[in-house]
Amino acid sequence: MTVQNVEIKPDVSTEGVSRVSARKPVDMQRSAGRLLRAAAEKFYDAEIDIDWDSPWEEGKYFLPEHRVSLYGTKLWEKMSDEQKVELGRHEIVSILSFGIYAENLLSSALLRMSAKGALTDQRALYALNEIGDEARHSTMFARLINKTGLAPYKLPKGFLGFAKILHFVPLGPSVSGATLLIEEILDRAQREAMNDPKMQPQLRQLMKIHVLEEARHITFARLEMVEGCSVADASRALGIEARWRSLRTLRTRCSSIRRCTPLSESTVCAGCGRSRRARTIASICSSCPSL
Repeated sequence: MTVQNVEIKPDVSTEGVSRVSARKPVDMQRSAGRLLRAAAEKFYDAEIDIDWDSPWEEGKYFLPEHRVSLYGTKLWEKMSDEQKVELGRHEIVSILSFGIYAENLLSSALLRMSAKGALTDQRALYALNEIGDEARHSTMFARLINKTGLAPYKLPKGFLGFAKILHFVPLGPSVSGATLLIEEILDRAQREAMNDPKMQPQLRQLMKIHVLEEARHITFARLEMVEGCSVADASRALGIEARWRSLRTLRTRCSSIRRCTPLSESTVCAGCGRSRRARTIASICSSCPSL
């Protein structure tokens, strides 16, 4: 007896998952205050909460097998278990290296948000708190890269030069959207990996810490996105109304100019030379033989 078309669902944790509704009005000050309290209640220190001194466990993976780039290919089937583990080790180092770059860019946007805001309100305070979280995450990523014994995968110099342009991108939905684009993808993969018993224990703990703290960051980015889009929609509506009002004013003025043309003024037809009344703005009279 065989079973076909069986869907294997990975064990994905939903602990701390972000839930934001776009149908309700957003109160950023109240939401930021709630996130600040949550940050104080659920705080992790990777220096203490991860056992950095323990060696890697033999035969355990650095990435879930089905998440490694060559999984399912003919080349994957020919690889030994040691080669599969080694490939996963290089790929997790590459992912964590990119994570450090991403955390730095996000922190720069949060610094701009704090500086342009009220400095001492709940929103600005949460932005500063998130910068601290991102700094600890980058340190945690760097420590795990060092533990693997591999060099970090650096981005090309040209890309780093291009990344400087991001400092001039206006704050709002564009920055929040870019943040969610990165965070949501990594969050899904990490929730799956942190519950996989075949993973290295240090990596599982790292991903658990990152997932639980990034849930607050994702919530904040979603709230920023909802508020930014609401403000943009309101501004767009006001702009359309203002343009429509200007158009109506222009049409009224044009109608007034046409109505105020003097009827007693005599002009000469450009076609036959006869005099005519300036009832219209045409230069040829209605009875001109040239018509």
